[in-house]
Parts: sequence; C-alpha cells; structure tokens
Amino acid sequence: MGHFLLLPHGTSGSIYPFVWLGRQLQRHGHRATLVTADAYRETAASAGLGFEGVGNDELAALLADPQLWTQEDGARVSYERAAGSTRGFVDAIEAIVARDGLPDLMLAPMINFGARLVREKRGIPLISVHLYPMLFVSAHDLPLFAPVAHRLRRLPLWLRRALLLLPNPLDRSALPAVRTCCEAHGVEPPYSLWKQWWHSPDGVLALFPEWFAAPQPDWPHNMLQWDFPLEDMAAEQPLEPALRQFLETGESRWCSPRAPASCMPSRSSPKRRSSPGSAAAARCS
Repeated sequence: MGHFLLLPHGTSGSIYPFVWLGRQLQRHGHRATLVTADAYRETAASAGLGFEGVGNDELAALLADPQLWTQEDGARVSYERAAGSTRGFVDAIEAIVARDGLPDLMLAPMINFGARLVREKRGIPLISVHLYPMLFVSAHDLPLFAPVAHRLRRLPLWLRRALLLLPNPLDRSALPAVRTCCEAHGVEPPYSLWKQWWHSPDGVLALFPEWFAAPQPDWPHNMLQWDFPLEDMAAEQPLEPALRQFLETGESRWCSPRAPASCMPSRSSPKRRSSPGSAAAARCS
C-alpha cells in the first residue's frame, strides 16, 4: 500500500477533482492524504481521506481580493497568493514526513510551488495535475487566455514558438516569495517558474479526455491524458436546507429552452416571491 499526498490549491473547483483522485487511490488499496486549506477538513473526512491543513489565511485573502475576478489581474492575484502559500504547504508536507515518513508520491497543480520545492529538497516524486487544457500552453493550439490570443493565433507557427520563449510576466508576481522559501530550505530557486516548474519531470496528468482537447506536439512527453473527474460529490457538499426544501416541495414542472409561450407566466399572472434556487431553475406557471 502506497501513501499518496494530494495537494490542491484554490477553491472548491480545484479541490474536488483531487478528492476524486483520492477515492480512486483508495479503491486500489492505497492511502491518500489531502493537504490543503483547513476549510476543506470536513470534505476530506466525508470522503474518508486523511487530512493535513495549511491554514485559511491565503485562501481567505485570495477570495477577498476583488482583482481576482478581473480578466486583467486575476491570474496575477492567483500567482501571488499561491506563492504566499508556499511555506504553508512545505510545512504541512514536512509535518507528514516527520510523523509518517516519506510519502510515495505527490500530486499537485503547477501552482502549488510548495509541492515542487519539497520534490527538489527530498526527492519525493511529483505528478503535475492539470485540470484544463489552458495549462498546456501550446504554440500549435494557443489557448484563448486573453483577447490578444485571437491575434496571436494568426501568427506563423515559428513566431508563436518564439513568443512563448519570452519571460512570463506572472513570474514576477510569485518568484520573490518562492525564492525566499527555497533559500530557507536549502533548495536552489528556479530562475523561472514558467520554464522550470510548470510541468514536473516525474510526470503530468491531464484530467480531461482527448476528444475535449487533443494533445499537441509540444505538450510534455511524460503526460497521461485520462478523463474528467466525474463522481457524485453530494456527500462532501450537501445542498443547503432551504434549497433542498424548495426542490422537495416546489412545483415539478420545468421549462425547456424550446418551451412554448404558454409555458411562461403571463403578464396577468400574480407575482410570486422568489425562493431559494429560483435563480437556477425556471418554474412554469
């Protein structure tokens, strides 16, 4: 039986795919420990996973920053907060090593710089887990990460390749904190997170199928492309009581996108007070 560390960074959309991975590992007889913000301790317990917390400060700061939700600064804010979490993740992994010995494998997104630092320090194998194709920045199929990408796609392939060799502006947001943590642990810091730490040399796991995004010639050769992490997570995040009550007692008729006009409320219909879930479901009168 192996011991696997799952090290997601971010909010629920980034956490639950790793919970799914933990379930798969457990079904094959392995031990899986989720290492992330303390806010997800109960999530790990509900899934039967081990848990090691890294605190909630960086997650709270990330969600509280209004620039996170802007196209211009969202990526920069994510990088800065990820870099700020580096020490917390390193400390959590070191606590596990001190208590249980070296794990057999770590799985983490590229933005978890603490996991990569421990890989360099202790030699624990690390698999980079990419949840969506945009993280494979390919000159052959440039992701539409910004409006300018539409224009870049029209450039010749050789020029697109040359542009991807330029420094990544996001490095400036994260490198100072990562370098400080590397120096504290006796690890040679990278000169570029983009060029050196984006994909782990030990392996890359893509959690989406080929029909969704076909692999490109410049994707990592040590990559395994799998499938979407599809599983019912109702036990980990149950519906709120008010929403559950509405779904159980509310009207059972629903409007389809092609519903006739007779399905819609008439202007003379009495107005109804909105109830929980009404924003997500169109009720027929």
